[in-house]
Amino acid sequence: MPARKPSNVARLHGDFKKNPQRENKSEPVPSEGLVVPPFKLTKRAQEVWNRLAPDLIRKRVLTPWDVDMFAEFCEAVCILRGKRRSARRKPEPGASSPMGEYKAAVGIVTTLGSRYGLTPVDRAKIVMGGGNDNPGDDLLT
Repeated sequence: MPARKPSNVARLHGDFKKNPQRENKSEPVPSEGLVVPPFKLTKRAQEVWNRLAPDLIRKRVLTPWDVDMFAEFCEAVCILRGKRRSARRKPEPGASSPMGEYKAAVGIVTTLGSRYGLTPVDRAKIVMGGGNDNPGDDLLT
């Protein structure tokens, strides 16, 4: 069974038009608050955070509730970069395959990134409203 969509995403997809009773009217919504890394990130992970977090915060995709997992995503991106460099090396006898480690790292980054709409497929599922000065406002309404 696929994971349940958050109500705001299901609403954007029009999932409740035929069955409005399926909408969870009591779904918890994160409060407004400061969105900062929950722990000291490595230098490279902080660069990933600085590059992606501001836009995700503006679009209300990254909230105070999400910072732990997003910080892990930032660290995983750095690990992936390291595995990409080592994937070209010839494996040592008895050691795990560098390409296998790279593929595992890609899987982790893809899974975590999809939670924030950071893959084209996941982003394509989100429909933003038009005409607002702040397009991120429509994401949760």
